[in-house]
Amino acid sequence: MAIASAPIRSRLRTPPHPTIEAQYTLMRAFAERTQRGEAIERVINYYVLGAGTYRQTRVWPPAGVTQTTLFLSRDNTLAANVGRQGVLRHDVDLSVGTGERTRWSTQIGTPPAYTDRAEIDRRLIVFDSAPMAADMELVGTPVIDLQMATRTTDPAFFVYLEDVAPDGRVTYITEGMLRAIHRRPADPATLAYDAGPAPHSFRRGDALAVTSGEVMQVRFALFPTAALVREGHRLRIALAGADASVFHVYSGGGPETFELHVGGASPSTLEITMRPWTP
Repeated sequence: MAIASAPIRSRLRTPPHPTIEAQYTLMRAFAERTQRGEAIERVINYYVLGAGTYRQTRVWPPAGVTQTTLFLSRDNTLAANVGRQGVLRHDVDLSVGTGERTRWSTQIGTPPAYTDRAEIDRRLIVFDSAPMAADMELVGTPVIDLQMATRTTDPAFFVYLEDVAPDGRVTYITEGMLRAIHRRPADPATLAYDAGPAPHSFRRGDALAVTSGEVMQVRFALFPTAALVREGHRLRIALAGADASVFHVYSGGGPETFELHVGGASPSTLEITMRPWTP
């Protein structure tokens, strides 16, 4: 189970941890045990970004976390309480991308090497939380819930969860994306496996048309992750309409505008699970 992607660093960490040799040793040992018919203990080993350590759990998210809902607000904050209703309009930059050395290159290309995302975020819609009052472990599967209208009839949404340091440096934590026609919630009982929170079937028959200018709910999960968010740091949600480095633009590349509805009776939200950091 892939839990976390590589953290931002000004330089690559070498060698990988565990080493390639150690990884192959673990995989060989696992394969040999299964071939002998041995019972395998079901556990999740995950890496905590920013802490340089692995942890283990039998359930996901781990026990002891608290689910928190943050509300996307008119002043571009992630607020603890729902605010006044409003609409944020954004002309989407369809040329924006994450670069050539990201999580998407990890298995078939160069190692990921995320840079400071502060400059990229100036081209997106961003929402920042209040500074952390203490060191926290963000661990689990974040879920974004957007109330959105678009100009085109085949938009996609790319949501990045980030760490903003007191000096303004922006560190990638995880991301999630969804083509809007796949927004219909799926019944977990109809899926072939546990798809986690806010699942979608991606079946052709479940596709929902998008009407230009009509508000729709788009709720989906980001990739599971774990990160140490230090005292004084903020969480950020950055919303894009494209990742030109990796993904096709289904709307055809014509002008795109997002109208994000926040606050009021049907707010846009971020759901996360966290717990105080214990070394």
